[in-house]
Amino acid sequence: MNETQENSRDKQPSVPLRIMLIDDDPNDRTLVIRALKKDFPEVVVEEIINADELKKALDEHNFDLVITDYHLYWTTGIKNLRAIKDRFPDCPVIMFTGTGTEEVAVESMKAGLDDYVLKSPKHFGRLPATIRSVLDHLKQRNRTREAETQVRQLQKMESLGALAGGIAHDFNNIMTAIGSYAELALTQIPEDSPAHPDLEGVMKSVTRAITLTRQLSSFSRKREVKLQEVDCNILISNMRQMLDRLVRKNIVLKDELTSESTLVMAYPGELEQVIMNLSINAWDAMPDGGKFIIRTMVVHLPFPQPGPESRLLPGTYIMIQVSDTGCGMDRETIAHAFEPLFTTKKEGEGTGLGLSIVYGNIIRIGGYIDIDSTPGEGTTFRILLPRLKKTSGE
Repeated sequence: MNETQENSRDKQPSVPLRIMLIDDDPNDRTLVIRALKKDFPEVVVEEIINADELKKALDEHNFDLVITDYHLYWTTGIKNLRAIKDRFPDCPVIMFTGTGTEEVAVESMKAGLDDYVLKSPKHFGRLPATIRSVLDHLKQRNRTREAETQVRQLQKMESLGALAGGIAHDFNNIMTAIGSYAELALTQIPEDSPAHPDLEGVMKSVTRAITLTRQLSSFSRKREVKLQEVDCNILISNMRQMLDRLVRKNIVLKDELTSESTLVMAYPGELEQVIMNLSINAWDAMPDGGKFIIRTMVVHLPFPQPGPESRLLPGTYIMIQVSDTGCGMDRETIAHAFEPLFTTKKEGEGTGLGLSIVYGNIIRIGGYIDIDSTPGEGTTFRILLPRLKKTSGE
């Protein structure tokens, strides 16, 4: 990678607010965009002026919030509202119109409208404040939902911990002994011996069993260690040798690490476990080979985020992306991916613990994780961790 490519990769832009503006009056669209850019300099506005453009925008779903007029030459704002809410119930929608009535406002609110603003010269300036208010409400709603999800998730993990703690220690000792004997036997027989590949198979099975034991222990172990400063780039670089040794030959492994500071507060062992579990998950998704990439980058969240990220405070974050070109996941699988004991693998091939451990480890240190995946096109796990300022100048 040349210097120009590296510099362009490191200069990550702030995450913009993406707004869909549905209005068939070009003058009004200009005034709305002008008002928005005063408060949101990096706002990205997609202007919609007919039914075909609206359908395409809904299919692509590249927006965080919608502003719609009420009277449009091809439809009404309430019909737009229902079309949006039917597909994206949590997407904030603001109706901005000068021809609506109180009855329209009431009907719109019943249909799920988040706010209603009269379109007049003095009200154009109200739009940014209304947007902030709507996003704040969405953030609070998502925080409550996220907290409830985390409680349920942790309760499941605690239940498993009570079971796992009783067997993990003894099982690990047994597998360590088996591995030691197999390793000793490998040193005592020639490589061309028919028994050699069989012993290598034993070693691989022992390694998987020990990994499973460690995963079980993660549910039952009480953490008394303190959070530490961790450089994500150094941690990933130190893991490369081990990953190179474990990855199959038909998989190309790459890392693309930012040159900026990647200091975070974390439990080093748990963050290593996150990388390892995501790596194994990615490799299993590519039985016929493919590409596996670990990236780090610095991202800036300048205002409260819409959607699932709304619980993240504005600030600077380290993003770790773990991507593969494997089989991908559908929406139903993504919805359950972080649940303990959920797995799509055949019986005996998966424990359903790996991703739930990843989720618990990231949430525990104040981070965020999500999945971007399409069946047949691969998967990207995206982790956001608050960046630690090393000096006042950063």
